[in-house]
Formats: sequence, C-alpha cells, structure tokens
Amino acid sequence: MIELQPLSLIHISVNDVLSLPERHDALEKVRMGDAAMLLISPEQLRSPSIRTVLQQREVGLWVLDEAHCISKWGHDFRPEYRQLSILHERYPRVPRIALTATADALTRADIVEGLRLQEARQFGMDQAEIEVLKLSLIHI
Repeated sequence: MIELQPLSLIHISVNDVLSLPERHDALEKVRMGDAAMLLISPEQLRSPSIRTVLQQREVGLWVLDEAHCISKWGHDFRPEYRQLSILHERYPRVPRIALTATADALTRADIVEGLRLQEARQFGMDQAEIEVLKLSLIHI
C-alpha cells in the first residue's frame, strides 16, 4: 500500500487587494524562486511587473481556473479571459489546463477555441461524480 504524504508548496497570490509594498514583496519572492506557485487573475497579466517576473522565471504549467469566463456563452464572461490566448503564443512549450465546473457544450467549444486547445484531451464529470470525488478527498 502506498502512503500519501501531504505536499507543502509555497504559493504567492498577487491581486488587487495587496498594498504596493505587499505586492513588491510578493513579486520579489517569486523573482527569487521562493514560491512554487503564483496565483494571479487574468487581469493581472496586463501588469508590466507581473510580465517582467514571468520573463525571469521558468513557467512549468498554466492552470486556468474558471475557464468558462472566456466564453461569450458563459454566465460569467470576462473579456480579460479572451487575452489568455497569448499564453499559447508566448509560452508555446508550457502545458495549459483549463478548469471549469459549469460549462455546457457550447461554452466548452468556446474555451477550446479561445485558449487554442484544439489538440487537448477533454475530461468531464457529472455532479454525482464530483460529489464522490469531494468525499474521497475529505477521507484521504
């Protein structure tokens, strides 16, 4: 039997709530490699300081949460999500994962097109499967 060990990953979140000194400190930690993960919203990609830090560090994976927000058909459309197609252009070798729990077929097609994920595999779960997964994670 394999025993699962908790993974302790240091992450930094940069958002509009941070003061300028807090933001500077957070980005400096990322720049110095003190964080395994950087959590930002698509809106943050417009920031020159974020773009500079991303140019200085190796990006290993893009995880695009709430991907339904890219879709004009989605209930939470945010124009900034449409700009995420630049990730494919600027980081062509970095894998991308788009996550959503609320996309219908039309919205999923829009996500694939908007994020240039035509070659990607798609996985889905219905609500009952999600509940089983949540319970499984609670009991690990």
